[in-house]
Amino acid sequence: MATDKVGVTINRIILDNISIKDLNELETSIVAKQVESRLKEIESETGVVDTLKLSLLTAMSFAAELYVRQQTHDSDRQVGTKSVDEMISRLEAALGHAPSSK
Repeated sequence: MATDKVGVTINRIILDNISIKDLNELETSIVAKQVESRLKEIESETGVVDTLKLSLLTAMSFAAELYVRQQTHDSDRQVGTKSVDEMISRLEAALGHAPSSK
C-alpha cells in the first residue's frame, strides 16, 4: 500500500505533510484523532498541562495497550497450538497410530 502524505492537527499542533507507513490519508487522519482523544483523556485524568509530558504519557498509553494485546495474542496462540496438538494425539490414538514425534 502506498503511503500518502496528509496534514493533521493534534492538540492545536499542526503536523504538515506527514505520512505513516502503510496508511492512506483517511487512516492517518483517523489515527491522529485517536491520538488527540487519548491525549485529552490523559490530560483530563492527570491534570498535566505540559505538552511534552502529555505526549509521552499518550505514547506510553498506546504502547501499553499494544503490549497487552501482543501478550494476549501470544497466550491465545499457545493455547490454540496446545489444543491442536492434543487433538492430533487423540486422533492418532483413536486410529491406533503411535503418537507423532516433534
